Amino acid sequence: MKRLRIVDAKPFSIEVSYFKKDIIPYLNEEIALSSVYSYFIEDLRLNIGFADKVISCEKVNKENAQLLELNEGDPALLIENTVYLVNGTIFELSQSMFHYEKAKLLNRINFK
Repeated sequence: MKRLRIVDAKPFSIEVSYFKKDIIPYLNEEIALSSVYSYFIEDLRLNIGFADKVISCEKVNKENAQLLELNEGDPALLIENTVYLVNGTIFELSQSMFHYEKAKLLNRINFK
């Protein structure tokens, strides 16, 4: 599934997601235009456990530059996700590429 996210009428990010077909057997445009995770949790009753995220910077290629309204070779923030069910099964691999002028990260650390 590939989605272009728009914020305030401007391109914000490109998301490309791959789902394990035996866990996510069906997705349509209506689901993709809303919250896929609401569909996973409420309709498919998935018990989502955790995600590993790898965060890096990358230069955009021609196609992604056009989508994000950048110049080819401009930097972008790239987040690669591996998402697991509570039993440790991977069900999603995804990449999100963010416009470098609009990307911000928050990293909360809880000390107990």
